[in-house]
Amino acid sequence: MTRAKMIRFFLATIFLILIQAVALNGEEKTQFLLLKEQPIPKKIGEPDAIKFYIPADGIYKITYRQIKNLGIAPEEIDFSNTSLFGNGKEYPFLIVGYEEDNRFDKDDYMVFYATKPRGTYSYRSLYSDENVFRLEFNRRGLFNQPQVYHSGEAQLPKAGDVLRRRIHFEQDLFLDRFAHPFGEDTDYCFYIPVTWLLDKNRRVLNFNLPGLNPNAVEQTGGARIYVYGKSELNMPNYYDHNIKFSINDHPLGERRWRGVKECLLENFNIPLNVFKESANEIVFELINVNDLKMDHINVDWYEIEYPIKSEAISNALDFKVARGFYKQTREISIGNFSNNKIYLYDIGENKFITPAVSMVSGRNYTASFVTEQSTVQEYFIAAEPALLAPSKIKLSQYMGLKTSQHAAEYIIITHENFLAQAERLAKYRAKRGAKTKVIPVDYIYDEFNGSNIHPTAIKQAIAHIYNNWQQPKLKYVLLIGDWSWDWHNIDRQANPTGMQQNFIPTWYVPHNKIEYATDSYFASVDDDFVPEVALGRLPVKTPAEADMVVNKIINYEINFTQSGWRHRVLLTASALSDFHDYCNRLASDYLQDYAVDKAYCNVTSSLDVTQRIIDACNEGVALLLYAGHGSRYYWLTGTNIAHSSEELQYNFQPEKIDLINNPHMTPMVFAATCFTNNFDNPAARNCIGEKFLIKNNGGAIGVIASSSYSYIQNDEIFMQEMFNAAFNDNDNRYMGDIFLYASRACPSEEAVKMFLLLGDPLTRHGLVRISRGEPQVKGSQGKTTYEFY
Repeated sequence: MTRAKMIRFFLATIFLILIQAVALNGEEKTQFLLLKEQPIPKKIGEPDAIKFYIPADGIYKITYRQIKNLGIAPEEIDFSNTSLFGNGKEYPFLIVGYEEDNRFDKDDYMVFYATKPRGTYSYRSLYSDENVFRLEFNRRGLFNQPQVYHSGEAQLPKAGDVLRRRIHFEQDLFLDRFAHPFGEDTDYCFYIPVTWLLDKNRRVLNFNLPGLNPNAVEQTGGARIYVYGKSELNMPNYYDHNIKFSINDHPLGERRWRGVKECLLENFNIPLNVFKESANEIVFELINVNDLKMDHINVDWYEIEYPIKSEAISNALDFKVARGFYKQTREISIGNFSNNKIYLYDIGENKFITPAVSMVSGRNYTASFVTEQSTVQEYFIAAEPALLAPSKIKLSQYMGLKTSQHAAEYIIITHENFLAQAERLAKYRAKRGAKTKVIPVDYIYDEFNGSNIHPTAIKQAIAHIYNNWQQPKLKYVLLIGDWSWDWHNIDRQANPTGMQQNFIPTWYVPHNKIEYATDSYFASVDDDFVPEVALGRLPVKTPAEADMVVNKIINYEINFTQSGWRHRVLLTASALSDFHDYCNRLASDYLQDYAVDKAYCNVTSSLDVTQRIIDACNEGVALLLYAGHGSRYYWLTGTNIAHSSEELQYNFQPEKIDLINNPHMTPMVFAATCFTNNFDNPAARNCIGEKFLIKNNGGAIGVIASSSYSYIQNDEIFMQEMFNAAFNDNDNRYMGDIFLYASRACPSEEAVKMFLLLGDPLTRHGLVRISRGEPQVKGSQGKTTYEFY
């Protein structure tokens, strides 16, 4: 392209931009924000944002002192080059007093609207009760944007009774893990059950409607009710669920449906005189059909929409302006404010509006603004006494995780509570030649999910590191921190002390009316569940637990000596003969060069299998395999399913691990059974896999087992591949190698998702093959040596 052509092309481009600008009206000119400056490149280690933790919807106030306490000078921040982000969306913000001298002074403050976190299918986020909004530096945004002012000149007609409010009623009073709610991020938390059991077929909840306007006679109320059907009759001529709803004895409707699934009732034609400002009753009542009485329904939430008075409630109000029949410009006035510093946010248009404020009497103020009633508009208004404060404010430091300038073959992703232990383990690994990196999980949230907790951010970070960081390529990932399916600590019977259990989230997969935890989601760098990296987890809850497990890992390898117990393998199984046959095949195919002990349970056994597991661990065993029936709290080694519950005491349980004292002789544990690695159970009583790993003075060095229901065929396939890795491929020196090999080779996607490694994937396994040499003299006994690999 010639120089003249380049000039003509440049001028034509400018001309097109100017033509577009002229064609835009005043509201649309904000599209020029698309032409704003690109962010200034960040430097690693420097602050890049202020994080505000948001527990509720509302308008927030940030003072000079709150920012100063972070160690930065508010008056030195160039707010014209900052942006406020939340949930991936940019929000406007104001600095009151800034316009006087273009500085954030001691008497100035910041104002913005923010919301609490929500899930895609749940009103409450699965991962946190706090949202995070970020004020990002060096990024031009919507600071002190041009606002819509009330002119105070035009004599506009009053809007009348057009304000409405919607209240969401939801209390997570109980968990039902065997419900089957819709969506990947459902919370399995419910309000109340409605069931024929215990005469709970008619349930009543009370609610209030603050600010109800009984004079809005031309308006009606509305209700939305969301319930889950839990039971299933499997009778083709009958519905599984039959329920009717009413408010204050006014029928709302009935619903009938089949299957274990959700149901939504909506009714927006409820007469206004049905409602009261307080002491309303909503009734959920099962319908008796042919006296079957098998129905079980869980109430999740309900919402009420109703007309309200034009008055603030405790200096704040969230409201909607009802749609008009045609385009109408009207004046809206809201009173009952005790302060004249009033802030109005248009939720739909994402902008602040400056209302006209007038004093009515004494300290009673009214705010007025104009709106067009052609569409339903949602607003939030608050006077200064009702402005909210974040639960906490933190400074975000840029770590450059999204760049390609780092390198690590082994990364530890840890909660900040366990940072010291993570760094100690990383230092140990680095001394032995591994290229390591410790990443606090908050840094991942900061750079991959706007500082908000979500497992997808962890997956994206691992994928980015795998694909973009320098050599050596990432191969091993360790997560340090527990997680609980009771995200909000609802089940106080399981966790009566309220101990924190949620540190590093896992991913959940729906399965046969429940869901189970899978960390394989993180180990796959693409959209399938086939892992590219070996990933393990230390599900610790306290720094003391983290210290103990890290000590165990380091001491295990430091004491890696030529000891006889390292060639010992214990195969144990429950009573079903299929499990015995499977263990025997493994012994025959893979364990010819190992000292193998077998402890099988059967109907006529002396119930000593559990004790033999304890004894073998105390004497020293390199690998313990259990195949059979089980749960998070039992391996059925002392009985079979046909035995009575009184005999469960003979089974191997987490408490039996307390009888094991095997420091420096900790085995790998493989379990072909259900729930052994059900680490996300909120109960204080740990599952078997968790207990084995977090056992002081011994236990196990790592556990590879399922987190959920598992099936014999899937278990056998996965175990077969682990034995291939451990005993046929001498390149698999570490637990993570064994686990990764099996996960990639196993054809069952379900098994790959269910099996987890609790332990450090870079821990060297302790298996030692017995090599028997040929006799040097005819008739003499051959030498026995131990071969490390």
